[in-house]
Amino acid sequence: MKTELKIAFTTITLAILACNILSLATPPPPTLQPPPTIAIPDDGSFVRLEVIEGDTRIVGDPTEGQFLIITGEVVNNTDTWVKAPQVYIRIYDASGNLIREEAEFFAERSRIPPHSTSAFRFTRDLAKIEGEPASQVIEAFAIPTDDSQQAVIDNLQTAPDGNHLQVSGDFKSTGTEACHVPRVIVTLRSGGKVMESDNYLIDLGNDLDLPPGESVHFDEIVNDAAAYDVTVETSCGA
Repeated sequence: MKTELKIAFTTITLAILACNILSLATPPPPTLQPPPTIAIPDDGSFVRLEVIEGDTRIVGDPTEGQFLIITGEVVNNTDTWVKAPQVYIRIYDASGNLIREEAEFFAERSRIPPHSTSAFRFTRDLAKIEGEPASQVIEAFAIPTDDSQQAVIDNLQTAPDGNHLQVSGDFKSTGTEACHVPRVIVTLRSGGKVMESDNYLIDLGNDLDLPPGESVHFDEIVNDAAAYDVTVETSCGA
């Protein structure tokens, strides 16, 4: 009986030692703490925009240079127009370490109507990121403004051109003030997600303002767009 108890005790002791050694050899995974939300003034001078992430990918050749691309859209959920929609991106590695912070780029549309959206596209040389990107946190803010600069597209036409898409129409200024630096914004989506976006400046010669009521025809080729759902919007302001 004593021999059996001694064997059982020895077995239990060895099992405990094995568990302790295993726990030392295999540390628990790090706990990823959510980053703090960027504070904005509470005096109404800025509003927070909702962010809907689109696609994240790395493109390019490792021997010649690679780039991180992050796409998505911001949503103006307020009842007023907003301008200068600024996007902030913080990039983390797999352990939750902040490896890159970007705060100096804007969404495509300079002004966003109430309850409307604007796409954004972020591109960064992978060599300038100190680590391997694994996740990101994106926030966006804008400044409330008036509705004095507005525009619409009349006679919009889209036609496939091989893998590309021809987009044409008449850009018309419809606000009470001239549309400053008028641009056409083309957003490409797949499955509802923003995959790409680009903007095309309306040619006004040496001028930057399109007076109210005036129209200018545009005709652009959007590369590699034929396979996507396409949205064409206007932008006024710089």
